[in-house]
Amino acid sequence: MSEKPLVFISCGQFTDAEISLGKAVEALIRDETPFDAYFAEQQNSLDGLTTNILSNLNRASGFIAIMHHRGEFETPHGHVKRGSVWVEQEIAISAFIQHVLGRRIEVALYIQRGISREGIRQQLRLKPVEFDQSDEVLADLRERVKSWSIEATSPQPLQTDWRFEYLRPPASERHDYRLTVELLNTNSPLRGLAA
Repeated sequence: MSEKPLVFISCGQFTDAEISLGKAVEALIRDETPFDAYFAEQQNSLDGLTTNILSNLNRASGFIAIMHHRGEFETPHGHVKRGSVWVEQEIAISAFIQHVLGRRIEVALYIQRGISREGIRQQLRLKPVEFDQSDEVLADLRERVKSWSIEATSPQPLQTDWRFEYLRPPASERHDYRLTVELLNTNSPLRGLAA
C-alpha cells in the first residue's frame, strides 16, 4: 500500500494564534483531503531540523506557506515589513527541490497584508493570497486544495556516503588524501538471484 501524498505546512509559531492556525491547516488537510500533513511545531534541536523538517520537505508533494508580520525597518531603498525568516527559508528549500531537483510541488502561499517581497520570493512566480484574519486562509485553502492532484514522493533509491582520510600527514609538504564514495541502492532487493 502506497503512502499518502504529504503536504508540508510552513506557518509562524511566534504567537498562540499562529500555532492555532498551523494546527487548523494541518487538521483541514488530514480531515478534508486524501493527503497527509506535516506541521513542524516546536522543533528545537538539530536532529529535529534534519530528521523532521528537512526530510519532510524532501518528501512533500504539496507546500503551504503562511507568513505573518515579523517587524519593520528602513533600508536605503525604502521601508520594509518583514515576514518570518523560517518560512522564507522553507520556501527557498521548496523552490530548490522543484527547480533544481525537478520535482513538481503544489504551492499555496498566504501572506499577511503588507509584508514586502524579499529574498528568493522576488524571483519566484508565486501568486500569494494576502490575508488579515486566519479564517481567510482556511476558507481559501479549503477551496484551493480541491484542485490539487498530487502523488506521494517516492524515496530516493540511491543514497551516498562519502569520507576522506589522510594518506600522508597534513604537516608534510605534500598532501595526499583518499576519498571514498559509497552508493547505496535502497530499492527492493533484486529477486531471482542465487544466494
